[in-house]
Amino acid sequence: MTADSVRAALEELKEPLVEAVINAYMRKKLSADVDNFYFDPSEEGGSCEAGEFRYKLPRAFADKGVYCYYPSGVWKIDHNIASDVTTSAGDKNIEGEHVSLPDLVPIWDEIRTEIHSWIDPWMDAVDPDDFSDQVASVVLIAQQLHIGESTTTTQSSPDGTARTLSAVTDIQSAVDDSKSDLTLMSGGAVRSLQLSYTNDVGRTISGQQNLAAVAALALAAEVMAWTECYTTLTEFLKAATADFNSFANATDGSGPSFTPVALSALSGAATVVAGTAVFPPAAAAAAVVAGIATVAVAFWPNDSYAASKDVRVVLEGGDYTALLGSFMSNVREIEDDVFRAEYAIGRMCRSAVEDMYEKPDNYSIARRLRSGERQPNDPLQSFLDADVDLVVKPRLMRDIAGRIETISRHQRGLASRLSGDASALASAHWSRPALHGDTIGYGTTGAFDQYADLVNQLVDLLVDEARTSHRVAVQCLDLATDFEQTDLGAKEELAKINRGLTHLHQQFNTVDDSSWKG
Repeated sequence: MTADSVRAALEELKEPLVEAVINAYMRKKLSADVDNFYFDPSEEGGSCEAGEFRYKLPRAFADKGVYCYYPSGVWKIDHNIASDVTTSAGDKNIEGEHVSLPDLVPIWDEIRTEIHSWIDPWMDAVDPDDFSDQVASVVLIAQQLHIGESTTTTQSSPDGTARTLSAVTDIQSAVDDSKSDLTLMSGGAVRSLQLSYTNDVGRTISGQQNLAAVAALALAAEVMAWTECYTTLTEFLKAATADFNSFANATDGSGPSFTPVALSALSGAATVVAGTAVFPPAAAAAAVVAGIATVAVAFWPNDSYAASKDVRVVLEGGDYTALLGSFMSNVREIEDDVFRAEYAIGRMCRSAVEDMYEKPDNYSIARRLRSGERQPNDPLQSFLDADVDLVVKPRLMRDIAGRIETISRHQRGLASRLSGDASALASAHWSRPALHGDTIGYGTTGAFDQYADLVNQLVDLLVDEARTSHRVAVQCLDLATDFEQTDLGAKEELAKINRGLTHLHQQFNTVDDSSWKG
């Protein structure tokens, strides 16, 4: 659902609803407000569609009546035999019956303005289609951080997809090959490298991918929330139009039954995070890695405010004023549904960041402690401090250096792409107007601040990890060359080794890190 389609749908629904509310006002409320005056309940009584409304003056001679034209508001006195007489609003004496005819055009304009004020802000709210590039950008980052078996999505049926597992990813190959080569060597430095980098890098890259996955699902959930919100809103406006007309046409003793419409913004967002939504943006995010849903579900808030409920909006009340107030309250309920969906999305993003700081070992080799301090006898620091290891095999250690440098380049390339891609952090896409003084949804930009913090934290994490991987790669090369390389020489040598690892190119070469300044 795009902004244009939303605007077109809402624009099409506005005038029928306005006229339904006017019908209810003219057929029910006006009769109650004006003395010696009641609506003619016959089929000829009139409506906006008929272009007139007819009223009886019960004590007037020969059952006289009056009627007004819609939308001009012109009043006429209905004479049974003689020609009808045009009259104006104000106090009248018709065949001995005193009646005060209201000036209807301002009343109708006020009704129209009121109804429009509850619909127009939605026409300038969030456009779900604007998030397409954002979802694609972050999904790509998550895909490029995948370690293990590579996951592809193949179409299995017209209404579903199936995951197909293929060869291991380049990251996994680099880690596996390095682990295998290290088993052919011994010594303190080798052992420290095994205990730190090669044993931990798979777990930490998976953690980094999880953060990207949560960000991707947050975007997809935002798209779903607004799509469902607009669906609910349009269905409710249709139901309200029918219900106001039903109320207007109801005769004494035959009260109308009103149509309930289910709220679905929060529940729709929850299905995206749970991985059960049949929804293209959600499918793109969920297909990144098997089991991705459990990652985001763990961070989805479980408080009562974020819990999906079977809530329905429906008009309530036995008179015009109550129904109009109910209409306004129900539009507020639809807005609150979006608010709660975005609240949950924001909490999910915040919880993912909190988890990264509370459990740094799941996300980072560089951040051994939240304080940034090294643990006593940290094996990574022991490896970086090693100045010689006589049992290192130079050729194997050079290959390990090249693989780790490749991972470093990959991480900094992803950080550069994520921080430099305008579509990944386009706050304008999240902005929305106010509805009678209160912003639609969770603040002026929804859950953007929490989402942006998650993305920025991931960028910083990737930068830290890339620098650490580079330091490890340089140390591996130094051990292989007895520390004979200069910094420039090490950089050139690592690039040369990297080019020689021809089997590590399908995944790694999709990310360009040439613009990296970190």
